[in-house]
Amino acid sequence: MQRAAIIIIALFCLIASRPAFPLDVSSHRQLLIVVTSSWHDFNASLCRFEQKEAEWVLVGKKVPAVVGERGLGWDPSTAEREPGQPVKREGDLRAPAGLFRLSGAMGFAPLPPAGTTLPFRAIKPGLHCVDDGGSPFYNRIVSEEELSRPAQDLWRSSEQLWQMPDLYRLLLMVDYNGHPPEPGNGSCIFLHIWRGKGQPTTGCTALAEKDVTEIVKWLRPEAVPALVQLPVEVYRQVWRKWGLPDPALLNGKADAEKIPLVD
Repeated sequence: MQRAAIIIIALFCLIASRPAFPLDVSSHRQLLIVVTSSWHDFNASLCRFEQKEAEWVLVGKKVPAVVGERGLGWDPSTAEREPGQPVKREGDLRAPAGLFRLSGAMGFAPLPPAGTTLPFRAIKPGLHCVDDGGSPFYNRIVSEEELSRPAQDLWRSSEQLWQMPDLYRLLLMVDYNGHPPEPGNGSCIFLHIWRGKGQPTTGCTALAEKDVTEIVKWLRPEAVPALVQLPVEVYRQVWRKWGLPDPALLNGKADAEKIPLVD
């Protein structure tokens, strides 16, 4: 009897200790779906979806994208991962896999592209994204103007956003590892302009500039937009449970009578 009680308590502790993860997209009405052929492939494709009358509707066409040089790795907070699947860590050259809210846009222009309704922040000299896991500012975007002490006293490393005009001329902020940030789990994740087709990133997701611009103008804050990134086989395993669009839509093979499409 005592042994049984110990086993029950151990199982309870194991279940309680598993990280929580949003296994559905019911609160989101706009999605960016990025899929790769495998965990280790950096070439990807992106599709846009909007929910209309309880149906996910494909918007526009599938566009090419790239992710981290070493592919994708699970958000460590997810309970979906299986043994042997990679997990995202700081500096591992993987983009995070999972479901992430898109919290706003940034760019080098003082104002966002015409028609943008997302919150927008202009990138100016002195704006950092801190990637030092030992800093209290880890995975935060901070302007030197906000600091009471010199930046070099508060962190050892950061992305100096104003020094990257080619990639960060326009970007979307991906709400990854932020509530609160866990040191070592990865930082400074964006959807930004790519260096070129077939050229991977260090951990972000990147597209052609025209596609980034179109997406930024399309997203609406009231639709609570989110990014979903997964290898295609994993997507096929979880799409029903998470409430994602039918995988057939990702290939343009949907039955038009059953799954409406718009361009």
